Amino acid sequence: MRALKESKLFSGLLAAQLQALEQTAQFKTYRAGDRIFEEGQTGDGLYIIVKGKVAISTLVGQDRPFVLANLGPGDFFGEVAALVDQPRSTTATAEQNTEVYLVPQQDLLALLGRWPDLTFALLQEFNLRIRDLDRRCLREMVQVELLTLIGHLAESIIQELRVPLAVIGDSTEVATGSASTPLMRQTAKNQILTQVDRMSTLVSHLLVLSQGAASTAVLDNADCAALVKSLIAAMRADMATPWAE
Repeated sequence: MRALKESKLFSGLLAAQLQALEQTAQFKTYRAGDRIFEEGQTGDGLYIIVKGKVAISTLVGQDRPFVLANLGPGDFFGEVAALVDQPRSTTATAEQNTEVYLVPQQDLLALLGRWPDLTFALLQEFNLRIRDLDRRCLREMVQVELLTLIGHLAESIIQELRVPLAVIGDSTEVATGSASTPLMRQTAKNQILTQVDRMSTLVSHLLVLSQGAASTAVLDNADCAALVKSLIAAMRADMATPWAE
């Protein structure tokens, strides 16, 4: 009875109500990794976690699971399919050895009919879960967009590394060529140093992008397109400069 009393849903019930609930509930255990139920299955009732942790997930696309919630002792799940008599829309997986109470569907409906306070508590929890899910989905959407943007920027930076590498390669041939004059070697050296500096800048930008949310750097608003264009213009100017004889 203590586990039911500590549940978010049943904490407001009287002792007699809790005792009646405990008589209808079925005690079940699951090992870490076990599926408690799967998406598409028929709803069999409401689950209350006594011990352990449970992940509630759904499939995005064909085979990529998206975790909607991570639940622990006192939390409940599986009520929606039990109430609307529809197939499960999510999958529940034990993340560690877990103990639960299962309130069968018919018993749950009977309890809700007898105890209006329980219906009200369930509606309140629905409202909180929907709001939390909205926030989680919004965060996920923002993260996906951010990762996409970071990917495009990183790809652009990597592509731009090819130009200084090409300049460095050409300059190295000039610097080491037997026919090169001292002035040509000095010019080649300057070109190499300039391109190395630009590569270092590009790599620094790439490292900042790779740090993502863990980065402690505070980034001001910047026009990345203008930065890349200026780098390209400078590199083209260097490559168009004829070697001094």
